[in-house]
Amino acid sequence: MLCYNFMHWGCRVGRTSYEVPIRGGALSSAFDMEKWDNTPAPSETAPPSIEETWANLAYFLEKVMPVAEEAGVLLAMHPDDPPIAVLRGYNRIMNTEEDFARLLSINSSRNNGLCLDVSLWGLMGANVPEAIRRHGDRIHFVHFRDVEGTREKYTEVFHDEGMSDHVEASQTPYVAAHERHPS
Repeated sequence: MLCYNFMHWGCRVGRTSYEVPIRGGALSSAFDMEKWDNTPAPSETAPPSIEETWANLAYFLEKVMPVAEEAGVLLAMHPDDPPIAVLRGYNRIMNTEEDFARLLSINSSRNNGLCLDVSLWGLMGANVPEAIRRHGDRIHFVHFRDVEGTREKYTEVFHDEGMSDHVEASQTPYVAAHERHPS
């Protein structure tokens, strides 16, 4: 299994601090859009449009998926972090549940799947148990982490302090696609 992302190199994971004190004196990370330098990144060329980014992803999957299938590797797309559609002028395409449905529709291979980052799916507004039921057999990796806040301002916290119910997520059953739609 390979967990990967498709965020533009000019604006990957966004954090405004890695020194936020949380319980017990531990330090954590945070994102705050009000503190984020959202100045477009300097570039000699315009960043790709949303549709160009989707086309790049489709091309990537077209080339990589046959190799992944042959090698038995499952690919799990991680959500944009933070799940915000445009940062520093770069379009980001993995920040809604609809984006993940589109990812799965681009390439129907069972090896094309997703990473269910419980906290980010919650920030995206998804009902995590429902998302598990909908996409269960295409969830190749679960990232159990948690946050407090909104997609524009959040702090990573201990699992028992955040907005997610990790026990419910881990116990949610799903029906495999071949059982939902027998051939």
